[in-house]
Amino acid sequence: MGSVIPDKQIKILHALAKYKFLTRKQMIRLGIASKNSNLNSHCMNLVKGDLIGEIDAKHYGIGFVYYMKEKGAFNIRENDDNRGGKRVINRVKNPPKLQASTLWHRVQCIWCQIELDISASKHNYPIGLYKREIDTQGSMKAGDYSKATTLYIESKILEPDACFLVNDKLFAFEFEHQTYTARSFEKLKLHCEALFHKSVGKKYGLKKGERYRGHRVLCVYEKPEVMKNVMKKCLSELNEEYLNGWFLFKNVHDLLPILDKDFNITQEYNYFDNWTNLQGEKVNILS
Repeated sequence: MGSVIPDKQIKILHALAKYKFLTRKQMIRLGIASKNSNLNSHCMNLVKGDLIGEIDAKHYGIGFVYYMKEKGAFNIRENDDNRGGKRVINRVKNPPKLQASTLWHRVQCIWCQIELDISASKHNYPIGLYKREIDTQGSMKAGDYSKATTLYIESKILEPDACFLVNDKLFAFEFEHQTYTARSFEKLKLHCEALFHKSVGKKYGLKKGERYRGHRVLCVYEKPEVMKNVMKKCLSELNEEYLNGWFLFKNVHDLLPILDKDFNITQEYNYFDNWTNLQGEKVNILS
């Protein structure tokens, strides 16, 4: 690969700088290329040039998962410096060794982030903040290392998959692909404590007037029966004050686009519509 990087490869680097991990299918969804075969050659060249790395996850049903390496991050930083700009670059310092379940969860969470970005762009809704559990802050050496979403609630720790602010509304996001109803419900109980303490608003210094913001919890499930069971437990076990609009639910198949074998979109959804509250009503999360 020569010193001049083709435009599509620059776009791949910029996308990885934002999302940290991406599959080729996700890159096509982001508009980087329209055909998988064309995109494959660009990714291969970036891997050969040591600008990005790849994880072979074909046996997990995911395909290749790509991530930013230091050389790719250096290229973006140099390009930004030349243009007088600066961006957050989500690079991977060491080749990740991820279990199948962790990798699947990570890819699905990034899919959900992509769909939020696309829907927000279509409606001109600003995204003022997007923090993810897969990102970190601080350093081990300084003793302040933590995940970017870590919430300390008295003696307990809660780490939402994401926390974000869109159109001036604050949300925590949770994705569940396992069959663990009890574990998922316990996490939502912790969110009740986080709501009581305004933990998300405090962590990111977000206030409305003089008070820290409360957050809504968006709960996305891969298995409809698990979502149904968790909602039942919420209704029967949570305090009444948390039942009215704080928790919103959706099946992942009603959120992510449907693509054919050539990665053409046959069905897509508005991220903000058709979430289900605990009363069984369909709502828009920004209403």
